[in-house]
Amino acid sequence: MPEPAFFVNPAFIQSLFDAQHDLLSQIQMDDMSLIAVGLVIGLIIIVVVVLMSMVGGLHVFD
Repeated sequence: MPEPAFFVNPAFIQSLFDAQHDLLSQIQMDDMSLIAVGLVIGLIIIVVVVLMSMVGGLHVFD
């Protein structure tokens, strides 16, 4: 089985979520704006991972 062209380090993913959480906690907004921004950022991360899995042969959903 060939080595995947792109490997996602779980620690890197965790650091992304930590950075997102820190960023959101610094921004003082009402709850709905906070939820909306969090959903958008999460959606972007999901889309990027899916695109990388299609392009780079990353096996996330096995």
